[in-house]
Amino acid sequence: MLNKGIPTHLITIIQKTYMENIIRVNAGNGISEDSRAITQGVRQGCPLSPVLFNLYLEEVIRIWLQKLTVSKYFKELIFNTLLFADDQFIISDTEVNLQKAVHLLYITYLKNIIWKLLQKRRKCLALLERIT
Repeated sequence: MLNKGIPTHLITIIQKTYMENIIRVNAGNGISEDSRAITQGVRQGCPLSPVLFNLYLEEVIRIWLQKLTVSKYFKELIFNTLLFADDQFIISDTEVNLQKAVHLLYITYLKNIIWKLLQKRRKCLALLERIT
């Protein structure tokens, strides 16, 4: 979030909002006593969730749209995808092109994740070299 220009104090607030989240189940006879920790994802129904989702996927979607070769036209507008909250709707003219678009999105997403992991690994290795 820092690389997207979000101030540190807002990042801290978001992190605290997502710390120590638990869920309890209502199975019709009241809320259960057992609780489970939630360690992944965004909160369902939280107004902040779509913003976090869009921040996370913005770069991947931008790269994917640049690589995508098939578009649907509606008047003078070009549509490839619609994003709403934490959902994505991919638009294509044929099933084959839809499959290609989904595959390209998957590959773009994986490359983005792998790149970020490699960057973290390099930082850790550089830090270890300084320590030893």
